[in-house]
Amino acid sequence: MTTPTFHWFLPMHRDSRSYGGDPSPREATPRYLRDVARAAEAVDYYRVSRGGRPAPVSQRPTIFFGGLSEEAAEVGAAHADVQLMYGETPPMAAEHVERISKLAAGHGREIEFGIPIQVITRDRGEDAWAETDRILAKLTPAQVARRQRELAERQSIGQRRVQSLNPGVIDRERLRPYPTIWSGLGPVGGGGGGTALVGLL
Repeated sequence: MTTPTFHWFLPMHRDSRSYGGDPSPREATPRYLRDVARAAEAVDYYRVSRGGRPAPVSQRPTIFFGGLSEEAAEVGAAHADVQLMYGETPPMAAEHVERISKLAAGHGREIEFGIPIQVITRDRGEDAWAETDRILAKLTPAQVARRQRELAERQSIGQRRVQSLNPGVIDRERLRPYPTIWSGLGPVGGGGGGTALVGLL
């Protein structure tokens, strides 16, 4: 039987309005998610209008969470089963894993980690990197400059970290911050999903 999972997307502060939310002090903080998580463990099921499940879940759902602010990190360490992070370089990811693991240990817990990341792969590594050149060839400096201005106005801590791998210009060499990581999606991307793994299948 597949383990049920909860996927909560809780945009913070100014980002919330972009997704139709109301960035009120209560709902714009990870404490709200903590309250929801506790409620999910305390009841058998919710009554949902035009949705829901035909019967209560048979086991506690797996909770995925992400966030790098002090408050978000504490909530994830205390309540999440899997802490998600953006596609950073291995040294940056290791820093994140160490920080959250220490916080989780303070709660007597162990936590798993996950990285949602784009993958560009071909039978040969050089062909995979050639694909990144093809993508860059479609971009213009004006497109990049416009998107960078937009991203600067609505970045979370995690988005700022991953966007630090992006020089903000079309520069083939500078868009390779690590041997297997390409940050070429960052100049015109959505903020967090600005990197890709590139190489052999």
